[in-house]
Amino acid sequence: MASSQTTHDEWVIQAHHGWRGLNLGEVWRYRHMVYLLMWRNITVGYKQSILGPFWLIINNIFLVVVNTLIFGVIADIDTGEVAYPLFNFIGIIPMTLFTSLLGSSTASALNNRAFIEKIYVPRLAFPIIGMSGGLMGLFSLACCCLLCWFSTSTR
Repeated sequence: MASSQTTHDEWVIQAHHGWRGLNLGEVWRYRHMVYLLMWRNITVGYKQSILGPFWLIINNIFLVVVNTLIFGVIADIDTGEVAYPLFNFIGIIPMTLFTSLLGSSTASALNNRAFIEKIYVPRLAFPIIGMSGGLMGLFSLACCCLLCWFSTSTR
């Protein structure tokens, strides 16, 4: 009678300390695919909109106008010598950046589930891909802030 032995594969998971655990070299090897997915993420987000990417600028201007009316006119918050719309823009930039980056990077793995199941992509790539839309929002908000700064400094 032959004795049957079962073998068990054993996996050892160890924590990596520091930046080495991020494995940025692997993301760099897949940089072309990450770039294409970032571009797809940006274009799909605004393709079905009538206003397209101008929605980012209109949304931020509307947010500043509403906050200026509520906090600058009704609540009469003193900002010193700084114009209140500029003061408001500077406060909105980190808040908007944080909420958009956190929301988009956490949902990116769920939105790209089909890619994860079909091909190999580094895990760090999906939060980077998800943050591309938030960085576009930061760029548009910074442009609006510069416009506001130049318009208030010429007075």
